[in-house]
Amino acid sequence: MKIAIGLKRSGNYAPIFCSTREGGGLEEELEANGIGYLLLKRRRFSDVHKFKPLIDLLREEKIKIIHSHNLGSNLWGSIVGSIARVPVLIAHKHGQDYSTLRSLVLDKIVANLSQKIIFVSNDERQAFIQRIGTDPEKCVTIYNGISIDNPGSPPEEKTRNDYGIQKDQVVIGIIARFAPEKDHETFLLAAREVLRTNGKFTFLLIGDGKTKPSMQKLSKDLGINNNTIFTGFVDNPREVLPIIDIGCLTSKREGMGIVLLEYMAFRKPVVSTNAGGIPEVVQEGINGFLVDPGDYKSMAGKILELARDVNLRDRMGQEGFSILNAKFTDTIMVNNIEKLYDQSLEAAGVTKE
Repeated sequence: MKIAIGLKRSGNYAPIFCSTREGGGLEEELEANGIGYLLLKRRRFSDVHKFKPLIDLLREEKIKIIHSHNLGSNLWGSIVGSIARVPVLIAHKHGQDYSTLRSLVLDKIVANLSQKIIFVSNDERQAFIQRIGTDPEKCVTIYNGISIDNPGSPPEEKTRNDYGIQKDQVVIGIIARFAPEKDHETFLLAAREVLRTNGKFTFLLIGDGKTKPSMQKLSKDLGINNNTIFTGFVDNPREVLPIIDIGCLTSKREGMGIVLLEYMAFRKPVVSTNAGGIPEVVQEGINGFLVDPGDYKSMAGKILELARDVNLRDRMGQEGFSILNAKFTDTIMVNNIEKLYDQSLEAAGVTKE
C-alpha cells in the first residue's frame, strides 16, 4: 500500500492495486489516495478462476509491470503476468523463512519467471541467491522506508499516565508481534537482569500474537510482573513511541526490522540482536548496540549502559535519526523502486508511455 501511494504521489507511474482480501479500511484508503484497485475475493488456494478478472485487466489496460509482494502473491503474480504477457515481472520479498521444501520450490518458480527480485536487506538477498541459485544480477536490495513525520502523537506525559508509568521510570520497549522468532523470552530475561540492579525501570511489550500468554506467564514466573506492561495490539505504535527511552528487538531472524526505523524516527537508541539484515540498520556503537541472539545478559548490560547515560541515549538517538533520513525514508524507497521500474522497462525494450 505504501509503495502504491508513493507512486501515485510522484506521478511517474499509475498504480493499480490488486488484493485477494477486502475490508479493514483497504478500499477507503485506496479511494482516498485516488488509486484504482481490483479485489479478487479469493479465499482458497484452489480459487484459480478468481484470477480471470486480473488477467482481463492486464490485457485490456496493457499493464507493463507487475510488482508483487511475498511468497503467495509473488507466485501468482509471476504466473498470471506470464499468461497475460506482461513484459516486466518484479517480485518483492520480506523476511521469509527459507527452511521448507515448499518455499524452495515456489521461490524457484518465481525466480525463473521474474525479471527482478527485490529484497529488503543485503542479507536477505545473499541468502536467497545461495539457496535458490538464481542470477545475482536479477536480485536487487531496496531498503524499506518510513515517513519521518510524527503526526498525532499524544503528549508523553499523557501516554505515561495512561499506562501508569511514573516520570522517573526509564522505559524500555519492544514492538513486535508475539511469535517464536521474535523471542520475547530474551527480552524478559534481560529485564530480570536489569531489575536486579534495583533501578527504576518499566518494560513495555507492544503487540499481540500466539506466544503472548506464555510470555505473560514467564513474566510472573520471573518475578518481574510489576515492572512489565503488555499493551496488546496497538493500531498506531507512534502513539506509544514517545514514552520509550530505549527501543529493543530480540529477533532470532529478521529481514530488516522495520520497527527499528520507527525507533530511529523518534530518536530512540536501539539494543537489538545481530540477526539477518538488522546490522544494516543498527550500526554498532553509533545508533545502538548489537548482541547475539538469545544473549540476554549482554542485552541487559547494553540496556543498563544506555539507561545510566542520558547523553549517550540522546547522541545515539540523533545519529539514528540522521541515518534514517539518509537511507530509510519512504521517499528514498519509492525513488529507488521507480529507478528499477525504468531500468527494467528499458531492458525489456518497452516504453513507459
